[in-house]
Amino acid sequence: MSVRTFNEITPAWLTAILTERGSLIAGQVLHVGQTRDPNPITQNATLLLTYSPDAHGVCPKRLFFKHSSRATEAKFYQKIAPMLTGPMAPICYDVQHDDTNSHVLVAYIERTHFAGPEALPMPIVYHEMIVDALADLHSQFWDHLRLRQDIGALAHDVPAFSFAMASQHFAAFVDTLGERLSASRRGTYERILGHYPGYRPSGPKTLVHGDAHWGNFLYPHDPTAHKLYLIDWAEWHVNLGVGDLAYNIALQCYPERRARIERPLIRRYHKRLLADGIHDYAWEQCWEEYRRMVIEQCLWPIVWHHFDLSPNVWWFALECTLAAFEDLGCEEFL
Repeated sequence: MSVRTFNEITPAWLTAILTERGSLIAGQVLHVGQTRDPNPITQNATLLLTYSPDAHGVCPKRLFFKHSSRATEAKFYQKIAPMLTGPMAPICYDVQHDDTNSHVLVAYIERTHFAGPEALPMPIVYHEMIVDALADLHSQFWDHLRLRQDIGALAHDVPAFSFAMASQHFAAFVDTLGERLSASRRGTYERILGHYPGYRPSGPKTLVHGDAHWGNFLYPHDPTAHKLYLIDWAEWHVNLGVGDLAYNIALQCYPERRARIERPLIRRYHKRLLADGIHDYAWEQCWEEYRRMVIEQCLWPIVWHHFDLSPNVWWFALECTLAAFEDLGCEEFL
């Protein structure tokens, strides 16, 4: 049964979950403190657990609880996370969902990992780790039969959603910006919307994270000792793997930095895929598909504006994606 309010997170509930999972062999949770971080889409809380003196087993002192009206992330932890090889996602202690509510209860990783800064780009060593992690995720599901079966049936069509939302709310977006959106940029948006889905590549699909910005990774303090973790799986779907790369790089990097790191990182991604056993995927195809997927990222500022995200998010993304569109000659595909 899905927990619907923070008040339902009780010591007895946590004791039952940890005992059933085999983490708590003896004893019980005596007290649970909550540090809540509500936001418009999900409600999160860091839980601080206190145990009885006789507690025995793997007894986590902190857990992360996430409640949502959507079931996408719950379905990921329930159906897909058990398939993952390696520590790509935090350990999940409990996951439940119904038609209107869902929750996940996952490990709180604090001793070995840290959250990235809100605005600064990550150092290149961590950006390389991001690319490696995404390549490992994508190669595991590359053109997998289950993407056309049970996994595909669970996934939302995120590209179709972003296009529909951008098309529906483009006029309001233009009205809000006024002269701040130049005639040239407005024309670029109009051509992108008018040519969908013709510019989308038709290469092999895989399972993608779908929201692979810097804040959705936990970074190891010691990159030589630990891998990074991908968190917030609420937007996972089936798409081209380079879509995660375009989202991570073109959507977040100003032109000067992107010009220095973009092609080397995509090269690294391609080599990692080859090392993971994906052989029928030429570099030229990979690079073209990346450029095509940059076009798709240009729609997110319109969508985020409609959902009333901060201009610090959508205006920043607008500047980054449209610069990438121009620098990479994406007009060729419209």
